[in-house]
Amino acid sequence: MTDELPLQVVQRGEPPRGTPPGSPWPMRVGFVLLLAIPIGLAAFYWQRNPASGSSPGANANNEAAVDPPPSARSVFALGVLEPRGRVISVAAPSGTGESRIESLRVDEGDHVLMGDILAVLDNKERLEAAVKVAHDRAESAKRAIDRVVLETNTSREQFAATVVAAEARLATAETTLERQRGLRAGQATTQEQLDQAETEVTTLQEQLREAQAQLKRFEQPEQGELVDIALARLDWVAASSQLEQAEAELETAFVRAPSDGTILRLNLRVGERIGQTSLLDMGETSQMLALVEVYEAEVPRVRVGGQVTLTASPLEQALQGTVTSIGQLVRRQEIVESNPAATTDARVVEVWVELDEPSSALAARYVNLQVRAEFHP
Repeated sequence: MTDELPLQVVQRGEPPRGTPPGSPWPMRVGFVLLLAIPIGLAAFYWQRNPASGSSPGANANNEAAVDPPPSARSVFALGVLEPRGRVISVAAPSGTGESRIESLRVDEGDHVLMGDILAVLDNKERLEAAVKVAHDRAESAKRAIDRVVLETNTSREQFAATVVAAEARLATAETTLERQRGLRAGQATTQEQLDQAETEVTTLQEQLREAQAQLKRFEQPEQGELVDIALARLDWVAASSQLEQAEAELETAFVRAPSDGTILRLNLRVGERIGQTSLLDMGETSQMLALVEVYEAEVPRVRVGGQVTLTASPLEQALQGTVTSIGQLVRRQEIVESNPAATTDARVVEVWVELDEPSSALAARYVNLQVRAEFHP
């Protein structure tokens, strides 16, 4: 072949070289674009509304299946698993100051009863010594009461005997005085002897009144008790109060369980200063609950006694529970998903769900686990 046909390179979107001006090429491109736009819009609309081309009856049935009435739809919300009574942070008793932990009596996972000793602080020995001193003081005051009572009884008997003796001497002196007066009237005795007899009677009368006054001091009053015994008893009461105070201060050396429950986490170890930090966290995991935050608009569809299913990825199976209470306060949402785009300022109401026995046993290992709750209609 001696003659070769020339090749022409044509760029996409451009008319071939040599196309005379005013050719229909740009018009064809515009016509294609005009057709493509409505076709694309129609396809998008068909994808979003696949039932738009169906009959009116079929379209109504489809909408009823996708969007059922509010009363027939489940309510979904987020919640957390918590023990009955919630998680308790146990701190040391007030007044422990700078005390440190001397020993721990429990470990994580242990079940304790109310009043059990959880930890002992290093101020125990000092407080025990103060209790011993207060105890000895109270015992001494108690024995002082017995001593005062014995002394009182002895003194009463002694002064009673003194009164009897004084009365006898006075009677004898009065008899002598009468005889001396008779003798003096007959000039059988001197005035001096009569004066001595009168003086003797006066002296013995004074001694009798003194003895009677002393005896009266030791006589039991009609109401109450003798002053000396009452004072001794007050000393004993004061010493007993000091003993009770010392024993109460000794109790601050022990951290006790405020209720029955399981030790969930130890926050401090032996040797650490307890200060304002809680010693441990505990809760009654024998009965687990779920605290669910329901959107305020969905609350009317939740009822007490309704059945709830709880799910979460760590759980081997779904948990089942029953709504036990619905809160009265609308507040800001606190339980949110990890998705950054999740709503964080929604208004919610707290709903408590009590798990059944099998679910509670399973959930006891996942305190504070976030779950998704489905409230069944």
